[in-house]
Amino acid sequence: MTSPRHPRRLRSWIVIVGACVLVSAGLTSCSPSGGGLAPESSSTVTGSATDSSDIIAVIGDFGSGDENERAVADLIAARNADAVVTTGDNVYSNAGYATLVGDFYGPFVATGTFYPATGNHDYEQGIAAFDDYFGYLKGQRDYTVTLGDTEFFILDGDQGLASLDANHNQEAWLRNVVGASIATYKIVVVHYPPYSSGDRHGSTSDYQWDFAGMGVTLVLSGHDHLYERIESGGVTYVVNGAGGKTLYACGDRVSGSALCFDANFGALFLSSTPEGLGGEFVEADSTVVDGFTIPTTR
Repeated sequence: MTSPRHPRRLRSWIVIVGACVLVSAGLTSCSPSGGGLAPESSSTVTGSATDSSDIIAVIGDFGSGDENERAVADLIAARNADAVVTTGDNVYSNAGYATLVGDFYGPFVATGTFYPATGNHDYEQGIAAFDDYFGYLKGQRDYTVTLGDTEFFILDGDQGLASLDANHNQEAWLRNVVGASIATYKIVVVHYPPYSSGDRHGSTSDYQWDFAGMGVTLVLSGHDHLYERIESGGVTYVVNGAGGKTLYACGDRVSGSALCFDANFGALFLSSTPEGLGGEFVEADSTVVDGFTIPTTR
């Protein structure tokens, strides 16, 4: 068994939207100025990568606590990832976050380089436990993270689907923060996939927003337990829910589906390259299933 690699500490701080101060080496929360979204949509976590070779691992639907989750965690350790971003469903039972997340990704959580999105199972297990375990987020579930030249806009999908007004408010918040971003690559993370060929859940029409018009580079989701890359309207969509929980099957392919893979667990790895933002989906046995590059000029 490979021991989790202790990630390099990314220098991090938080910028709060509204009339709040910059707090170095910590997190805080406040209501955004001008009303609108709830306070959890008010913060930006900014990490400064130590060099251009940083690797960001993306996992989803992983909190099973079994050998499948362990195999993916070992893969991430072997690939020397510097940070982990999740597409939700971080836990699947009342065993809790310390067991289902910490026993596998504890070094990343300890250094604040583990950036989770919420999923429906996080809510089913009690969202207060999510907030308590990821205390460095200070209750923020809609937030942004900057790592080097890449900014992640992480959304609370359950809150965004709670009502039409909530969905519209979340979209407006996203449009605002993406528009203000100076990052080279702008990545949205939301548990519910705008487009998916999965036979269990499929596409989520409420999240079929004008991402291209916002200037979004890539949209990452989970919920369907498989890997799929979809190219649509000038945006790359990746469904990545193969992090450890029982796999689902690919169904009828949605328009723009370039690849759908449902045969094994794995993780997506993102890194900057001279050509653009590179992505690889790798099986737990280290087999590369898919590779893509999103040009800087997109």
